Amino acid sequence: INAEYGDTDCGTMALPPSIMAELRAFVDMATQHPQIWDSPELEFFRSYLGSTFGLHPNDFQRAAEEAPEVGHGEPHAPGGPHHGHGHGHTQPPHGHSHGGAPCHGHGHAPPQGHGHGHGHAPPPSRPTPSATAPPSATKEQLDAVALAEAALANAHTKVEQTIQEVQQSLESEFPTSTSGDIPADCDALPSDIPEWSEALDSQVCAAKEAASEALGKADYATAAQRYTDAIKLQPSAMTIAKRAQCFIKIGCAEAALRDASAALEMNPDSPAANKARAHAYLLMGQYEDAMHACQFANQLDYDDAIYQIQKTLESALSSVVSAKAERENCEKQLAHAQKVAQQAELRARREQEQAAEQEQMFGGKGGKGGAPPPGGMGGMPPELMAVMADPEVAALLQNPKIAQAFQEIMSNGMGAMEKYQSDPEVMQAMMTIQTKVMGAKGGGGKGMGGPGMGKGGKGW
Repeated sequence: INAEYGDTDCGTMALPPSIMAELRAFVDMATQHPQIWDSPELEFFRSYLGSTFGLHPNDFQRAAEEAPEVGHGEPHAPGGPHHGHGHGHTQPPHGHSHGGAPCHGHGHAPPQGHGHGHGHAPPPSRPTPSATAPPSATKEQLDAVALAEAALANAHTKVEQTIQEVQQSLESEFPTSTSGDIPADCDALPSDIPEWSEALDSQVCAAKEAASEALGKADYATAAQRYTDAIKLQPSAMTIAKRAQCFIKIGCAEAALRDASAALEMNPDSPAANKARAHAYLLMGQYEDAMHACQFANQLDYDDAIYQIQKTLESALSSVVSAKAERENCEKQLAHAQKVAQQAELRARREQEQAAEQEQMFGGKGGKGGAPPPGGMGGMPPELMAVMADPEVAALLQNPKIAQAFQEIMSNGMGAMEKYQSDPEVMQAMMTIQTKVMGAKGGGGKGMGGPGMGKGGKGW
């Protein structure tokens, strides 16, 4: 990356396609084979995800251990047949999803070639409680998620109702028409174009003159046929746009949009083609697309009639824009509430795991509390005695604060660590001792019985 882009701010540069392809391939592999999260080669990546996104190493281990056996079909009911060739998907450890659908803003040209029947994507479905109500979240956090879900559901309903009301209002002012009959011989655009010649040019001019005469008589079907004659010989953005205008006059909205889009492919800045596209959207009842088309057409070449249509559409659709903005805000609020609740669950799980690790380190037998044996260190298991002889541990225990903390843990259980949670020096020292104890035990096994250690103590 550095060789190709230099020391560029990664937030503003595009990654090389080869890097993106490899990353997508890895994500696909991790989705289908979560066991790879337990691979030693991914230690650097797990460390990065942990430090950046707060993931605990046990999260990756759990994802690997809970992964289903790899198959070649979609999940099916127990005892039922196994059909299909898809792959089941396993969620990555503690991922968060954010919903939300973008909406068009004022001043942006709509995509060209937008045909009839291309509706907007349906709004995201309301999240299920199982996906947004972690069991370890507080009541306040769960209430916040439930309120955000309800607000988003209401916002979805409001958008749908507003669109329906505005649609009905605009249809009374701009009636739709998509059932007009295309005149005979007005085929789609030709694929083979004859070579230019003076004789051919004369035929094109004659066809255009005949079309103009028909337009003067408001004979739009004949005009479309004569423009078709010219297009077959010598297609141009202007001629195609004029035929689109004829189709609009006779109510052939889809054919008009087809021609307008084809003309814009040849000349995106054609005023006639942009105006024809705006009128085609109006005839099809796609009023939001029509508004954007009018805005763009007037940016290229102001037309008072197009401007009046634009202002009418903007006024009517302002309530839709407002409703969509409200829905987008509700989506953001729900995403935030979900994130807070999921983080609470993650913290609770991590505390439980750390408590289990500490009990395994110091032992889970015996009652909580009680005074240490004479000398403060007697009665320790051989493994712990060996760790105490380690020069690094001995040096740590020379610090009175660390020695006191260690003594309190040995005497009162893991609950004694609560008051040291905000002391990084003590916490780091305890983690160092823990690592050495686990190493002395061979990396696992049951906890060692320390004096005064109770199985009810909380971890750190």
